[in-house]
Amino acid sequence: MGRVDFDLKVCRGGKIETITNPSPEMIEQTIDDLIPVRDHFVILESTPQLNDCVWIQTIIEWDDKPLINYSVEAHFKHGKKLAYYRRFTTDAEWLKKLFRMFALEVIPDIEGWEDVTNEVIAAIKKSKAEKNRQRKK
Repeated sequence: MGRVDFDLKVCRGGKIETITNPSPEMIEQTIDDLIPVRDHFVILESTPQLNDCVWIQTIIEWDDKPLINYSVEAHFKHGKKLAYYRRFTTDAEWLKKLFRMFALEVIPDIEGWEDVTNEVIAAIKKSKAEKNRQRKK
């Protein structure tokens, strides 16, 4: 297998910054800097994809509980078929390790994760339909 590159995409309030081949410290810092507001998330994407895994992402769930609850997703592409898996964690160290290991070309073990493929595809279609309606106005 050839070289794998990684892009760390950090979205803060709708503005996306991309860091190519981030260091482990950069990965940890971006996760530490997350806050529980809309459009604040982190994606780590591999090129080419690793064993069908395209990217992993995390966002802090918006709620009024005192614990920080991260939503973590992994996106897989098997040919033309897409698959999305999600789990939740309050363990920031586990999350940072997951991202660092992915940057070392280790795909997440998704055993026990929820298959949210239909939910994500429906949300993507809804978003595209809404954008098309906005363009037609």
